[in-house]
Amino acid sequence: MFSKIFVLTISITIGLLSLIGCSGGGGGKTSSEINEKEKHYGIAQLGYLSEAKVEIYEIKNDGTLSLKWTETTTSGSSLEEIGRFYSHADELNPGSFYLYKISGGYDWDSNDDGSIDPSPTENKGIIRLVVKGYDIKNHNNFRVTLASEIVYEKIAKFLKYSYSPTSFYSILLEAVKSTISDINGDGTVNMLDLLAFNPSLHKNSLVSVYKNNFGSIVERVHNGEAVFQRTLNRDLAEYYDSGSYISVEILDDKKILYIGTDSGMKVLNISNLNNITQLKSLNLPNRLEKIIITKDEQFLYGLVRNTGVYIFNLNNPSDPNFIKDMSVTAEDIILKSDINTLFIANGADSVFVYNVTDPQNPSLIKTINIGCRSYKIAITGDGKYIFSACVGSGINIIDVSANQVIGTIQTQNRVINLIIDSTNQFLISYESNNLFKIYSISDPSNASMEVFLKTPGWVKKIIYNNEKKEIFLLTNTDEGSLIQVIDITDTKNPQIKGSTSFKSKPFDMIIDKKYHTAFVTFGNKGLGVFDISDVISPYIIGQLNFDGTAFDILLSRRNNNVIYVAGGLAGFLIIDVSNPLEPKLISGIKPSGFSKSISLSPDETLAYLGQDSEGVHLIDISDINNPKELTPPSIIRNADKVVLSYDGSAGYIVSSGIFKVFNTSTFSILGQVNLSGSGKDIELTSDGKYALTAYGTEGLYIIDIKDPSNLQIIGSYKDVVYSYGLDVSIDNNKVFLTDVNKIKILDISQKSNPNLIKEIPTEYTPYDILLLGDLFALVSESSAGIRILNISDINNIKTTSLFKTDSARKAVITQNGEFIYVADGNSGLKIIDPQLFK
Repeated sequence: MFSKIFVLTISITIGLLSLIGCSGGGGGKTSSEINEKEKHYGIAQLGYLSEAKVEIYEIKNDGTLSLKWTETTTSGSSLEEIGRFYSHADELNPGSFYLYKISGGYDWDSNDDGSIDPSPTENKGIIRLVVKGYDIKNHNNFRVTLASEIVYEKIAKFLKYSYSPTSFYSILLEAVKSTISDINGDGTVNMLDLLAFNPSLHKNSLVSVYKNNFGSIVERVHNGEAVFQRTLNRDLAEYYDSGSYISVEILDDKKILYIGTDSGMKVLNISNLNNITQLKSLNLPNRLEKIIITKDEQFLYGLVRNTGVYIFNLNNPSDPNFIKDMSVTAEDIILKSDINTLFIANGADSVFVYNVTDPQNPSLIKTINIGCRSYKIAITGDGKYIFSACVGSGINIIDVSANQVIGTIQTQNRVINLIIDSTNQFLISYESNNLFKIYSISDPSNASMEVFLKTPGWVKKIIYNNEKKEIFLLTNTDEGSLIQVIDITDTKNPQIKGSTSFKSKPFDMIIDKKYHTAFVTFGNKGLGVFDISDVISPYIIGQLNFDGTAFDILLSRRNNNVIYVAGGLAGFLIIDVSNPLEPKLISGIKPSGFSKSISLSPDETLAYLGQDSEGVHLIDISDINNPKELTPPSIIRNADKVVLSYDGSAGYIVSSGIFKVFNTSTFSILGQVNLSGSGKDIELTSDGKYALTAYGTEGLYIIDIKDPSNLQIIGSYKDVVYSYGLDVSIDNNKVFLTDVNKIKILDISQKSNPNLIKEIPTEYTPYDILLLGDLFALVSESSAGIRILNISDINNIKTTSLFKTDSARKAVITQNGEFIYVADGNSGLKIIDPQLFK
């Protein structure tokens, strides 16, 4: 609340305005003016940019930039003459890194078709190249392009926050390899390919997500935006005819997809994603829940619910031939085709092991007692050990040859999914309380947990990319589905690289061999095809995961390096953000209940926690290293949101059906009023006379709080689906109220009669909105992430940035606009640098 009475600093405005764009350049040379010593030149090619400003910086050992030279790109009558600039290659230190920054100018080939445009497009943006002096000296006539800008934005946080000359080149090369393919034909992807990249010739050498979005990305830069300032479109195709699409498997090389439905199997031709066609439809007695294809692609095994395992011959992949019904109860199946062995979990206490050398005549090798009722299993690559998810909780470890349980991994909840990496070193599992875990199983009888992460919802599928040490999680979220990409190079410190969201509820997923395309089944919504190449969120510079749900977040006013988080079951958390790349937990406390909101006393020695049904809890935070619970009287129960008055003498809480005012010293109730709906948020007008509340299906209530003993509902607005959050303008005359997939701006100059001014559509449901003066609004938009709106013109509100996160609940921004801290639901804390790509 105290942010409402502080005047926002000009630096926030300047910082956010820097995201909108910059001005173009001035007059330039003609190519004939490049003298003899300038034959070693660079080319600025968004398309070809004339009259653009070129700044060449040396990157010092501490990561700071030292401007060495300024040039201007050439003009001309042909593309061959336009865009050149003197590179100063002869003056570069081979061992130093340099930044070439191209800004402004005019683009004479805006669609990169290799032909000069009749008139140029003004460029308001920037393209950059980070390169080692050695590479420039050994590559005549290099290009600064959209590809080099993508690479720059990927490495910007390392350059800004953790630059090390000794390790930076490897970081740079990894960014190049994840952006383009081999251009010069030498069999490797390196800096030479980046320097040679010509957008007129090499668009198809970009990784697919950049190739597919190429035109829109160029337009972003023309308009002064960064590449990653908004999310990229990853929708490739969709298909549906009838039934409910459940399971999926792919024959990648043959471009054939098999879909398990509620009554059979569909065979689809996916050679042209713009025209997916059905090749075959097969009827089965029940739902096809899982599909497995042998490594030689000769046979398909299907788990049919309450029926058994069906086997098909794939001699003609377009027309699978049914050859065998294994009439055996099956809850899960795993095929080890290299040893011709099929493992079947029967849903009771056994795993059946079959020899399937001849799939028409599978023979039972043995029945293994796994010591619990099992519905999900994982098998080591050599087939020696079974890991069985037990109904209820726990994972039993079974020695196949000895036919006995040799250990148990204790879990708090039911294990829903588990897989083993290709090296047999790690077991990866998902538990029903939204916990993703990694266990070391190098000694299967003594498995130990390496780490856990909280997931944004129910994980439906886990896929592991051994080459890149990445995990893809398909998750069912409140608003649809999410694919997260998690880097587990360090299994003790996995990092969420990025995510992409979809509106429909998922069932299953398969990914192509290149890990570029995901095929997701959505039940009666059919099939969705998505580009998952290089899923990355470079603007997220730090993250902290914990076993809870981040609902609320506040900045410390005493210490710029401290934030407070209401973390659901994780309780109240105090976090050190002095190193934004690696936020660390200072301390925390877990009061009874579910921590959903925080308010701080004016001197910041006390924290008031909204603990849901457990009411308000009081925490002494005078020593942030040792917070202490000061349990208040139980009279204050049920608090979804708690807010203090500006002088800290009174507290306001909302919950289901009631609004209360209490004395913060005695915790006595000063007044209350009954309301319909479920209370979600409170904001006070700057004069402290009125409380505005977001009340779920009931929308907005305006309450006169001048006399706490005589609270009066003086106005309301109920034309909503569901409101989670709100904020009030500085002049107290407008309220921004969240609703499902929209924000409503209301005129409340007459408090008794709120009127709709405007609706702003959003991609997902916003949970919260924070007004930054009269210029910007920070919207926490659940699966879409953090949306920044320019609200300076109420009739022309525009999105200036959209930073993708997993489940944004609440966000705050530092007064200098340097960092945005996000309470990202089950994904914990995210730290965004909104000025990273300036």
